[in-house]
Amino acid sequence: MSRWLKLSLVALGAGALLSACGDDGESPSESTTTPARAEAQIQGMNSSPLSGTATFTQTGDEVTLTLTLEGCPAGEHSAHLHANKSCDENGDAAGGHWIPNGEGLGSFTCDASGQGTQTITRPTDVWTIGDAGATDVTQFSIVVHAAADPDAGGRIGCGLINLE
Repeated sequence: MSRWLKLSLVALGAGALLSACGDDGESPSESTTTPARAEAQIQGMNSSPLSGTATFTQTGDEVTLTLTLEGCPAGEHSAHLHANKSCDENGDAAGGHWIPNGEGLGSFTCDASGQGTQTITRPTDVWTIGDAGATDVTQFSIVVHAAADPDAGGRIGCGLINLE
């Protein structure tokens, strides 16, 4: 093989290698700034006027749940993720509590105007969003209960958690 042909092939290979490492126009932060999101629209169950949203946002290695309610009876309540993605039968079809790390969501208070909020953060080994793994919250429902933990009481609201 002639010397010029060898040099041409080396130059061509080096050019191809360098172009593969080129800038794709996306900065490293652009690919990580859009967090995964899931949301449940909570509707009242068992004649409750309750409504609201449960928003899950995954950023880095954490998932944060923000629960915002209105029409909630004043006092202490609790919410739980439930094993079945169903709100049929006044929320009974949601099944039992899904508590992957043995730590519930705790209780929260709804004020006299019917407003209630709760924010909970869990690591991604407990909750994830949209990865179809065992901890993916989009496989479950969220139920609002009439009473505080540990005796959560009846189901007064339910929503299906869906990927945004």
